[in-house]
Amino acid sequence: MISGDIKSNGCALLPGVVTGPSTKIMIETLNGMLETLEEMSRVNGLIVRETFSDFFNLPQITDVVKDVLGTDSPILLATRGNASVSSDPGDPPHSNNYEWGNIAPGISIVTACLYLDKIDDTSGTFAYCPGSHLKYYPPYTEVPTQADIDAGTYEEVYAEAGDVLFRIPEVWHAVRPIGNPRRYITGFWVNPDNAGKFLSERVERFLEVRA
Repeated sequence: MISGDIKSNGCALLPGVVTGPSTKIMIETLNGMLETLEEMSRVNGLIVRETFSDFFNLPQITDVVKDVLGTDSPILLATRGNASVSSDPGDPPHSNNYEWGNIAPGISIVTACLYLDKIDDTSGTFAYCPGSHLKYYPPYTEVPTQADIDAGTYEEVYAEAGDVLFRIPEVWHAVRPIGNPRRYITGFWVNPDNAGKFLSERVERFLEVRA
């Protein structure tokens, strides 16, 4: 199952989750949302959650999330819509460590990114270092340095519109230079029972707001 690849490698691609016509509708919707902003780059929060709720509740998505996180009750902590509609330098290698430089208890968060455009060498491929997320969990006691991240061996991910990339945030990753439209929506799920101190505090704030 794909969840095994996600847990061991830190990333895995699930192809063809959303069909062509549905992808086109989602692109038009996301474009409309982005046009309401001064900078056409990112839409965060409740509006994305409500607008694309059908995607975030797809069994193909939630079943994988539950298996990766080891819980039947993951929390959809955050949602986001992103678009790069012109040339962009991309992102250098980095890691998203939600424990702010501390070792985490284990895999406690997973993201699912639905690509709405083809992802290739002209639109900014996603690159990652397989297995690097494991360096943020016991038995390790110190998180990797930026020098470690820069020295990693990276693999490129190519995707079609409608494919979903699952990712453990700690995995070292980068986005190559972007030349063509690169639009996507992302959900962030967490297992609150396996979260570290800082992530637990974020979950508590989220639940208080939604109560």
